[in-house]
Amino acid sequence: MSRKRMLVWWVAASAVAGGLAVPAVAWASGPAAERAPAVVQKAAQGAPDALTATAVVRADGQWNLDTLRLTWRPAQDTEPTEYQVWLNGAFAQRVLFGAPTSGQTVHYVNVGESPDTEFAVKIRAKLPSGAWSAFSNEYTITTPR
Repeated sequence: MSRKRMLVWWVAASAVAGGLAVPAVAWASGPAAERAPAVVQKAAQGAPDALTATAVVRADGQWNLDTLRLTWRPAQDTEPTEYQVWLNGAFAQRVLFGAPTSGQTVHYVNVGESPDTEFAVKIRAKLPSGAWSAFSNEYTITTPR
């Protein structure tokens, strides 16, 4: 089977405590391969904290879709409802929640068919003042082959 390039973005987000989940656009489930997260570094004040990522591959018919599963905690001094996800130094996606997030937050970023590709991921939150927080720690993850 030849690998075709396809980029499909989807959103699935939830907050462990409080908050409404953003509905997900999902694909048929299939075998998944995950890699364990590495060491987490603490982020700057006001920024989302403890960002980690896990690479997952899902088979959907002829497509192998690579997905990054991101987890983080909002800064203790904020209750954000909006985040930005940055991949490899460029803005990639806006994440909205129906209510402020607290506790561990999960979000999935589909990167299409991207086997053995390294991604540097970082996020930031929109603060109550309307300004953007500092970025979280940058997390580097490589998708499986």
